[in-house]
Amino acid sequence: MSTPRAVAPATRKPPRRYDTTRAVERARDLRARLRANPLATVGVGATLGWLLGGGLRPRTMRFLMANAGRAVVGAVLAAAINGVQKAD
Repeated sequence: MSTPRAVAPATRKPPRRYDTTRAVERARDLRARLRANPLATVGVGATLGWLLGGGLRPRTMRFLMANAGRAVVGAVLAAAINGVQKAD
């Protein structure tokens, strides 16, 4: 039989408490971003779904990229036109 060993005192730090205030602030920030830019939300969702789902079919991906590209180009052109008008 073996002799019992002395148990070392716990050297780990106690777990930190979850900061709910910070989580609420992050949730509010996320909601504001979602309302401000819904197309980016769809893009992020599609990307995450693609990564988690193992990839999209090439035909679906082409369709999404073409429509996302049109949306981004439209937004960039609108921002550029509005920026030029405000500068004048």
